[in-house]
Amino acid sequence: MKSFADYSSALASFVKGHVKEYLYAIAAYLVISCIVFWPILRNPAQVVVNGGSDMFQSLWNLWWVNYAVFTLHTSPYFTNLLYFPIGANLVTQTMTPLAAILTAPFQLVSLGLAYNVIFFVAFVLSGFFTYLLADHLVKNKYAAFIAGVIFAFSPMHIAQAFGHLNWTSIEFVPLFTLFFLLMMKDNKKLIYALGAAIAFVLTCFVGDL
Repeated sequence: MKSFADYSSALASFVKGHVKEYLYAIAAYLVISCIVFWPILRNPAQVVVNGGSDMFQSLWNLWWVNYAVFTLHTSPYFTNLLYFPIGANLVTQTMTPLAAILTAPFQLVSLGLAYNVIFFVAFVLSGFFTYLLADHLVKNKYAAFIAGVIFAFSPMHIAQAFGHLNWTSIEFVPLFTLFFLLMMKDNKKLIYALGAAIAFVLTCFVGDL
């Protein structure tokens, strides 16, 4: 029986053999993202998409999670900065906690830059992970690339991107689906189950429950 290390090595070899293909796909989705949202690139540290009041809420969410965790050393799911002195329960709030923590270094520059980083990553990876899923299903890289464009730049995704960071970060849904299908096809490979689990957690907390 093969060990987990053997499967990890096989997966690493597979990725290495396809690295050029994957880089081309990622670059293509990045170029499309830059074309669609080109006004942001003029000043990515200060300019974000115009999502009205929801945008301010998403920016606050990014700031609050890191402030609660790293400065106050408390749970980000409750704050007394709202409805003081009673405070507010944020369990059902669209917190995107992992997105906030992952963008912590960029928040040192500005909240706008942090938001834009996770924003563009969401579109690029939505396309790329859908490309991987579609290529697995149809075995046609051109069709898979088009599938990635359709998913990443669908009207619903772009509309929700204007202020709703939790709905923008849908990139791990196709990745979870891919690992889940691989796991069902060969349930002896633990790495597929682990990949599905990680993708599920990322779906829930880079976005929100």
